[in-house]
Amino acid sequence: PEYRTLSAVTTQVVNGSLVSLVQVSAPLINAHIGEKLQVSGLRGASVLDGRATVSLLSRNVEIRGGYDQSYDYISGVGPDLTDYGVTIRTQEAFSEPKQGWDDTMAGYSLFGVDFYPAGSISNMHWVRFRAAGKQYSQEPPVREPPLVLHAGVAQFTMVGAVVTEPLTGKFFECTAVMRYRGALDNCDTRRTRKVVTDGVFVGTNIDFSGESVAARNVFFGGFECRTDCPPVKMVVFSGDNLIAVNNTAYGGYGGFTVSAKCAAFRGWANNVAMGNMVGFDVGFGCSSLRLEGYRNSAGITAAGSEISNFLMVENGLALTPGDWSVWPTEKKNLAPDFAIGGWEVAAIKDAVVVGRAPQVDGSVRSGNCQRWSGGGNHPFSKGFSLGGTMCGYAYFNEYAYSGFAANGAYVRGQGTGYADLKTRDVSIAKGLQRLAYWGENAHERALFRYVLTNVTFYGFSGKDSCGRLNVALSNEMAGQGEGSEYPLGAEYGKATCYPIEVRNLSFVDTPDYARLRFSRGAKAADVQFGLCTVHDWDGSLLGEGSKWVDPGIGPYFLKPTRRHEWPTEVLRDCQSWA
Repeated sequence: PEYRTLSAVTTQVVNGSLVSLVQVSAPLINAHIGEKLQVSGLRGASVLDGRATVSLLSRNVEIRGGYDQSYDYISGVGPDLTDYGVTIRTQEAFSEPKQGWDDTMAGYSLFGVDFYPAGSISNMHWVRFRAAGKQYSQEPPVREPPLVLHAGVAQFTMVGAVVTEPLTGKFFECTAVMRYRGALDNCDTRRTRKVVTDGVFVGTNIDFSGESVAARNVFFGGFECRTDCPPVKMVVFSGDNLIAVNNTAYGGYGGFTVSAKCAAFRGWANNVAMGNMVGFDVGFGCSSLRLEGYRNSAGITAAGSEISNFLMVENGLALTPGDWSVWPTEKKNLAPDFAIGGWEVAAIKDAVVVGRAPQVDGSVRSGNCQRWSGGGNHPFSKGFSLGGTMCGYAYFNEYAYSGFAANGAYVRGQGTGYADLKTRDVSIAKGLQRLAYWGENAHERALFRYVLTNVTFYGFSGKDSCGRLNVALSNEMAGQGEGSEYPLGAEYGKATCYPIEVRNLSFVDTPDYARLRFSRGAKAADVQFGLCTVHDWDGSLLGEGSKWVDPGIGPYFLKPTRRHEWPTEVLRDCQSWA
């Protein structure tokens, strides 16, 4: 975020609506979007709202970790480098002897003991935390968050809170903290109902475990603390009886993590991810929530069997299947992050994907030529990647942005082989479930494929005015692996390029040459790209009026021009044994 001092706030009528005009003391460094866009031709989405937020940080009450020159500086070093800030603890009831008393004295229990009731913070309104949290003892690291609630707290309500300059990346969660008068070892708050509204959180994480309400909050990644900042996953929904409305996550490694099942949500609306490495990591959580993301490196990563009902605008990868997990800052200078390719994601449906939004003369959008898939200025990563340290990572870089990015099944510790074709369980029970879901096409689910249905793609041009290559459907990682020349084995690849099946697709302002491109692979040795295929069941990918479409006839089978050839080393061995 950019910090500025307000110089004036005025109101005026713009297009018939009363709006606030905020003037700041110095010009902004970065351009910020301040307008909505009306777009026609999109299925169920006509307004793109990627506007930046303006948040007031000043509060009458501040809780500081200490910047007093007399007490809080050691050899000239303050809390931002020593990691000693402030922690507020609510404690269980306890007692202790008064000065000069011990339990051997007569009348001790009546006169010699001070009794303290259980501490409780039920409400915290319009408070700012600065330099809050503590870290020490790096092996293992001990981290105390700004607020430690003991297990007996039934509900905690926080309204209008501001967190800046945190010394840990977690607001509630502890690491290796000793139990002390009621606080659980990991500061477990799952039994505490959390209500967090109208807050601004910079560089910290909140896990909405247990029963929780999150409304009208703004979360920023930020580089405010040293060791665990920005937090890997800023906003996590993992509990039950969840309500999440009007929250925005900016500039984090992971914006929103949705690990709770659909039945756990009692309300979900207008939660927007902008400028994150991963906007929404759905994993195996609820996959039908309305997800809206703008300019994330990866808009959505999903590992369940289905993902639907999303609007992704100007993301590096709108959607890529994968069970995404990271570990970028737990150990300094060691980043064994990895993403398991999501061959389980069989159905992608009922969604809108915008490659590049309409250009408006004189607006921020018209002259912005940044690469959205690059991951910003994060020092620990160049963008969303597959694989880990054992194979040197693999980054999506063939296109500056794409819609659906198919990839393969990355399995840690497993190389690739010709027998690595994934199949689904075809037991009687599964077969009956499949029959109920897919109808007469139930038999087609035996071998895995990606199925895209009722998806609208807008604004893919092949090469835009900034010179950026883009495409609606890509498979840059789909066949990578077999034949790769990595000495430790192609662990992030796969042996078979799984087919893509499409039905009822729509393309707006997207010419036929920007709809699908088969990748040739990062290296000539990646032979499996020659086996990639696309099945266009109704001609909606090829497009009405295409010379290749014969009305009433289908499906259409598309394959790359690249030939599938044996890897050089395999040919050599075969010739040696011939």
